[in-house]
Amino acid sequence: MSTQPSPTTLPTSTRIYSVSQLKLYDLCPKRYQFQYLDRIKTEIQYIESYVGCRVHDTLEHLYQRLEAGELPPISEILTFYRRQWETLWNNHVEMSHSNNSREWHRRFGEKCLRRYYTCFYPFHAPDIELIGLEWKFQMTLRGPQGEYQMRGQLDRLSRHSDGTYIVHDYKTAKYVPSLQKLQQDIQPGVYQLAVKHTFPDADKIEVIWFYLASQRELSPTLPEDRLAALESSLLQRIEKIEASEEFLPQLSPACRWCDYKQLCPAYLEQRFSHGAERRRYLPTDWGD
Repeated sequence: MSTQPSPTTLPTSTRIYSVSQLKLYDLCPKRYQFQYLDRIKTEIQYIESYVGCRVHDTLEHLYQRLEAGELPPISEILTFYRRQWETLWNNHVEMSHSNNSREWHRRFGEKCLRRYYTCFYPFHAPDIELIGLEWKFQMTLRGPQGEYQMRGQLDRLSRHSDGTYIVHDYKTAKYVPSLQKLQQDIQPGVYQLAVKHTFPDADKIEVIWFYLASQRELSPTLPEDRLAALESSLLQRIEKIEASEEFLPQLSPACRWCDYKQLCPAYLEQRFSHGAERRRYLPTDWGD
């Protein structure tokens, strides 16, 4: 495995952002304030996130074994997954008002892993060089108001013998968006920019989103003009946040899964109100 460039050590005053931060601000500025400015800690992890984390852990383990020259059978991979599931399970994992049981979710993760293993077995790719698993990056964005850092981590980065860098991201979501909608998401483009900023020879980059449940693969790679436009858009988003003096709540169906419901004035007001809007955004177990 190639040695990846290490993220630059930054002074504490440097302003650092991530894809998650920017997307959360777009979703709800008040939730952004609670999490990133007020730094209010929450221990809740919804079951869908827990499944995704355990599947990612297991795929990282699989590729570590492959990099060591081993080809573990699917039975060993699933044993690792089940052990991680039981070891890391805790009382803070919530079912997010799902009708499916804990066992159903565990089996769903197993199904994702079985399908991935079957799809890529025997994982023989002599033209592909692994650069990093859970590859961490940090890049500088320079705008008229100053410099900012974008930091993140992608699932797997490799390089083809023809010089193409390949970004791999695994998704456990059952829903598969259209390619057009996926290209509107900033996450794939930020990963592409990170590779471009880190490796001077990255003239060709391919981004691959693999949906494990459906075994579908999408490539939301952006052309150069759209990549440049994305970089400008990231700066604009960051500078908007930097200039904000008030972070107002933005009610949406996503409020159902917000960790800060009990702190949000707009949400609490709706909890004790009546009508269609209340039913639309409150968890079903709060009822009328």
